[in-house]
Amino acid sequence: MILKKYFTTTFKDFPWVDISELMSKEAKGLAGPLKVGQTCILWNCSPKYPAVAVAGLGDATSWDVLDALDDARENVRIAVGAGVKALAAEKITQVEVEDFNGHAEAAAEGALLAAYRFQEYKKPEARKTVATVTLAEGCSGLEKFKRGEIVTRAQNWSRLLMEIPANLMTPTIFAAEAQKKLTPMAVEVVAHDLEWARSLGMESFLSVAKGSDEPPVFLELTYNGAGLGQKPLCLVGKGITFDSGGISIKGANLMDEMRADMGGGIVLWWEQLQPWQNSKRRTSHSGRCSLCYAERFDPRYIVDMATLTGAIRVALGLCVTGAFSTNDELFNHLSAAGSKTGKKETSI
Repeated sequence: MILKKYFTTTFKDFPWVDISELMSKEAKGLAGPLKVGQTCILWNCSPKYPAVAVAGLGDATSWDVLDALDDARENVRIAVGAGVKALAAEKITQVEVEDFNGHAEAAAEGALLAAYRFQEYKKPEARKTVATVTLAEGCSGLEKFKRGEIVTRAQNWSRLLMEIPANLMTPTIFAAEAQKKLTPMAVEVVAHDLEWARSLGMESFLSVAKGSDEPPVFLELTYNGAGLGQKPLCLVGKGITFDSGGISIKGANLMDEMRADMGGGIVLWWEQLQPWQNSKRRTSHSGRCSLCYAERFDPRYIVDMATLTGAIRVALGLCVTGAFSTNDELFNHLSAAGSKTGKKETSI
């Protein structure tokens, strides 16, 4: 028999026609309980769904306290992502996701991150199946699912821009994309040019710009969402569309990664999708140059986000963000947000 304690409420109440397939596999030790991220596809077990992916949620308590993550949310992301990938591999284009006992937001995040594919420049016949993901009918947490969907679509758009080759994502195009996406959201977008930088004596910025024949752009985004008299929060992000610095000493096998060096700048675009109560102004292009400019606004805080030196990855690995902070309260807020979203941060 199936041990129902292994399953979510939605699974238990699902209108099954025949689950003998799962029962058979469980009897053979091939299913139930599945480890976190393991999947089993059931075929023709429901009148509405020709295929159902059952994904293992694992044991949320198995995470180490030093991981500093919301264990249950992280396991839901892993499980849902595995299920979506398994169904996409079977060329299934419409996927409905359950709410996983109150974790609809994490379910949306895991599903949409897994469904993403960068294949803009592939021939149609060479493209892989990209599933359309929605919350299953009758499941609770629709508002949470929508929030997860908004955040993840923003993240996937960031991934898209970072993957586009540098000759097709120049500073001018980068600024145009920001204007197209953010202006309708009440964000003031100003793309400062070479002469503007010269008028302010921004020699460090200009020296960085000499690494390319493309004209430089210093992108300034302003969103006003607080009362008068409040100091702004400045978010700074390095938005270099190709990092040619030290190009003579970089290994050729890693050169292609330099197209994604504007990741910090892109991240700041999508902060606009979150409800803020504080006026803020942020700049992007080259980290340290932008930090100097941010001081002009006498901000409460300056938060700089960037694809930092590769030494951070050597020291911390691929799943931890290094943070340099002079304010413990601010760092704790960022760390708490990272715990919820699956982005561990550690103070350097």
